[in-house]
Amino acid sequence: MQFIEVFAVAAAMLMATVNASPLGFPSISVAVQATESGPASISTNSDKPVMAVIAGLKKDPTGQGITHIGDDGIIRTYDGQGNVLDYAPLSTAQLNAHLCNLPTLLQPHEAHLRDTYRNVSGHDVTDMSQILTPPDHLRPLGGPGSVGWVPKTADEHEHDKRIQGPIPVISPLTPCFNRRCNGDSFCHSWRCGDCVAIDRIIVEETWGICASPTYT
Repeated sequence: MQFIEVFAVAAAMLMATVNASPLGFPSISVAVQATESGPASISTNSDKPVMAVIAGLKKDPTGQGITHIGDDGIIRTYDGQGNVLDYAPLSTAQLNAHLCNLPTLLQPHEAHLRDTYRNVSGHDVTDMSQILTPPDHLRPLGGPGSVGWVPKTADEHEHDKRIQGPIPVISPLTPCFNRRCNGDSFCHSWRCGDCVAIDRIIVEETWGICASPTYT
């Protein structure tokens, strides 16, 4: 009995050690450690839906940021000044699955998006400079940090909210799925998820579409 008890304790200690390590066999996570001035650490599974990955990334607490799926297969979250706050690489399978469930406003662009992301994997990107300070073509067109971009004032953000109608008492999922946005604050005011842009597509002068609150 003593031998069995000692073996059980040793086994439990070994499992605790493995599970505590980001490189342990039970985990398939890809962990990215932050630098002092860089994005927060992230941990994302390659089989998660894209929106679930986005929900786990650090966002601008002021609500003036945006999330963007770049043409290199990297999701980046930006603050209101165009700085990358956090990021996650997407696999080709994740990108293809995401394109199968596009909001109605983006469906006219599906063929273009499938061509853009064909055989693209964010896991192939190893240049940290590209990830943390992406060139203009990897940012949302006219969005945070892009060429010619000027941060919006608080009044302009309020104007964006007003032009799309009053805030409902209860916001069902469907309105979120097709609400245009230029920042998280507008989406959050509708009790939706984050403002998510993809590629360099502009929809009626806005960069992104509000996500449903399912993964927030």
